[in-house]
Amino acid sequence: MSLAHRRYDEHGFPIPPSFEDREKEARQSRPATPGRGKRIVLWGMLIAVAVGVAMPYVRPTVAGMMAEWKSRQAEQKLREGDLAGAVSDLTTALDWSPDNFRCRFFRAEARLQLKDLEGCLADLNWILTAGPRIQRLQQAALQRRAFVLVRLGRGREAIDDAHALVRFAPQDPTALNDRAYIRALANVSREELEAGLADIEAAIAQVGDDNAAFLDTRGYLLHLLGQHTKALEDLNRAIELTESGFEWGFARGIQRRSEDLAVMLHHRGQVYRALKQEAKAEEDLSRAEELGYDPSAGVF
Repeated sequence: MSLAHRRYDEHGFPIPPSFEDREKEARQSRPATPGRGKRIVLWGMLIAVAVGVAMPYVRPTVAGMMAEWKSRQAEQKLREGDLAGAVSDLTTALDWSPDNFRCRFFRAEARLQLKDLEGCLADLNWILTAGPRIQRLQQAALQRRAFVLVRLGRGREAIDDAHALVRFAPQDPTALNDRAYIRALANVSREELEAGLADIEAAIAQVGDDNAAFLDTRGYLLHLLGQHTKALEDLNRAIELTESGFEWGFARGIQRRSEDLAVMLHHRGQVYRALKQEAKAEEDLSRAEELGYDPSAGVF
C-alpha cells in the first residue's frame, strides 16, 4: 500500500492494513438500515393489513350510514315527486345494505307509482320471503302485493294473499275490508263476490256505517252483484263523507284523499252507466281521472 492511501487515526498514527480489513468486515456484516422508500413500503403493508383486519367490523357501520343517507335523499325526492330519482337512491341504499327492508318497501311503493308492477312485485316478494318476521311489515306487504297481483291479472293469487292477511287478525275490520275489496277487484266468480259482501258486512257491523272506505267497498260489490240502486246509496254516502273530510294538511294526506275520492267517483260512474244515466256517468268518470284515478299506478 502506498503512503498516499495510508489512513491515520485521530492521534496521527498510521492504521495498519490488518485493522482496515477488520473494519471492512464489520461493516459488511452489519445489517443494512432500510432506506426511506423501503420504510414507506413497510408502513403501507402494515396499514393494508390493519385495514383488512378492521374492515369486517367497520363495513357494517359504514354501510348503514350510507344506506341511511341515500334513504333520506330518496324521501326528499319522493316528496318532490321525483319517483325515478327516489328509486335510484333507494337502489344505491340497497347496494350498501341489501337487508334494509324499509328501503325495499319504499322502493316497491315508488315502483308501483312508476307503473313498474314487476319491479314492485319483486321487492314485495323479497320482503315476504327474506324479510324480517315483523307482523306489521308482513301485513303491509301482503296487502300491497294483493293489489299488484290483481293488476297483473292474477286474481286467485291476490285472493290467497287477502286470506293470509285476514289470518293475521281474523276479526280486524280493516283486514276484512281489504279482502272484500280484493275479491271485488279480482272478480273471479259470483261466489267470491258474495263472500266479499259477507266480509264487508262483518266489517261495517263493527265500525258503523260512517266509514267512507267501507261503504265504497260494499257499494262496489253490490254493483258487481247487479244491485245497482243499493250500490248507489252506499257510494253517494261514501263520496259525501270523503268530500266533507277534506282539510288543509300535509300534501301527501291531501293527495291520498284525492285518490280515494277518485276511486269512489269511478265506482259511482260505473253504477250510473249500469243505470243508463250516461251524463252522470261521464261526469263522475271524467272527474275521477282528473283526481288521479289510474289502476296502473295503484290508484283503483
